[in-house]
Amino acid sequence: MLRRLAGIGLLVSCLVVFAGVLNARAEIAPEYLDQGRDLYEMEMYEASLSAFSNAIEADPEYAKAWYYRGKARYKLGQYEAALGDFTQAVFLRGEYRKALYWRGKSLAMLGRHNEALKDYDAAIALKEEYRKAFYRRGLSKEALGDSKGALEDIRHAARLGHKGASVWLEERK
Repeated sequence: MLRRLAGIGLLVSCLVVFAGVLNARAEIAPEYLDQGRDLYEMEMYEASLSAFSNAIEADPEYAKAWYYRGKARYKLGQYEAALGDFTQAVFLRGEYRKALYWRGKSLAMLGRHNEALKDYDAAIALKEEYRKAFYRRGLSKEALGDSKGALEDIRHAARLGHKGASVWLEERK
């Protein structure tokens, strides 16, 4: 009986230590994220990708790390992989406006404009004055042959101050 209790005590101790190790790893994830963001800002996308992957390895539930890794992959032209990362970020956090927007951009780069429209719509629903999403939604509408809808969205983006939308409108005068 005493041996069994000692064995259970040892098992509990091991579980407590293991939980502490997991918690410590999760605590370093924000450090990796900060490192990755710094590298991303310096346009060192490969290096930032590694830092974001380290953050995810340290804490797989860290939605921001998935989001930023998706952005790095997008910048590297890895649209399919970026799509997966943005999808995971949305799964973990729910209504993640920026991840929805970037997932829409990834879908558009893959030629999947109908799906991209859904993500842009969801992002706009979370922020009504989301000028970048209106602009990108307009570009996807244009790619799908909806000239009227494209013009409407891009004009709205320009009214909200999106410079690319203003240039797009000027080029079509």
